Amino acid sequence: RHYVEGIRELLAEAGAADAVEFLGHLDGPSRHKFLASLSVMSVPTRAPEALGMYILEAWASGVPVVQPAHGAFVELIDAAGGGVLVAPNDPGALADALAELLSDTERARAMGRAGRQAVQEQFNVDNMARGVADVCRRVAGR
Repeated sequence: RHYVEGIRELLAEAGAADAVEFLGHLDGPSRHKFLASLSVMSVPTRAPEALGMYILEAWASGVPVVQPAHGAFVELIDAAGGGVLVAPNDPGALADALAELLSDTERARAMGRAGRQAVQEQFNVDNMARGVADVCRRVAGR
């Protein structure tokens, strides 16, 4: 709650409060509907993330992503081709990549299709569970 209020204050100070809508928690069907309505998605984290499940959710909806080149994003996007990597913590690079995808709808659609295919073929429940089981076996020494 404090985090959201802090973000609202920063937006107000920047004169951008009216340009942002906070949706709150979205259940499964609402989240799917929201993601399907996007042309492109970006969650420009400052710190590297271990997975970024929202990337897979966007791809499952056929939405390309623009993400900072750190953490799991590099491996995911390199494996899937479902988005663009930009320099971390570089608002200009992020804005340029978003503008480019928004203006090149053919490229964006192709990336969205590639992301969806990667979720279906590589990042599906069976493959993810198998990967976790493999890690557990290695840790257990089997």
